[in-house]
Amino acid sequence: MVVHQFLGGDDSANPRNTLIQASDGAFYGVTLFGDTAVRGTIFKISNDGSVYSIVYIFTGLASGQQPNCRLLEGSDAALYGTCPIGGSALRGVLFKVNKDGTGYNIIYNFRRSGGEGYEPASGVIEASDGLLYGTTYSGGSEGAGTVYKIDKNGNGFSVVSSFTTNTISGLGFTKPQHGIDREHGRGALRRGLQQCYLQAQQGRLRVWHAKEPYCKRWI
Repeated sequence: MVVHQFLGGDDSANPRNTLIQASDGAFYGVTLFGDTAVRGTIFKISNDGSVYSIVYIFTGLASGQQPNCRLLEGSDAALYGTCPIGGSALRGVLFKVNKDGTGYNIIYNFRRSGGEGYEPASGVIEASDGLLYGTTYSGGSEGAGTVYKIDKNGNGFSVVSSFTTNTISGLGFTKPQHGIDREHGRGALRRGLQQCYLQAQQGRLRVWHAKEPYCKRWI
């Protein structure tokens, strides 16, 4: 059953990623486009499609544009997400916005310099330590993407690990596109790409393939 058909223009167009159901019972998602002045939107819809509204309109450049992420409702009830384009360095942003569309704020501008990673192609999770974790598609020590963490106010940004072009048992751990799916077990962070898992332990990360549990390596 189709609950909403995107028509473009004021209705927005090209929805991306999956929806989340927030604490208010409504579903939230993002689109890439709208009319000629719109560079993506955050929308809200009821479970039967009877109530649909645009929560926030991205205007591009410094404010970010064309979100491609699954949104996160944080423990503070705000929505968090990323745009791979835009920001002060035009390399992507991490944003925060209230569910009614007010209070939009860029909490981090990604840069190409410094090996910190850029072009965040997916959203973030909030882990049990209260920090946000996510991935970038590009940058890092070998230009193959990063895992990063940051607090919900935009402080304490750091790269947890840089992906490399090394191949482990025939798998290239590079250019993460799907981000971290969830906190898994005791501090393990799951990466959706190629059923690979990242496990945090004693300040280091190790990676393995779900079908090859014997294939482990610290990164």
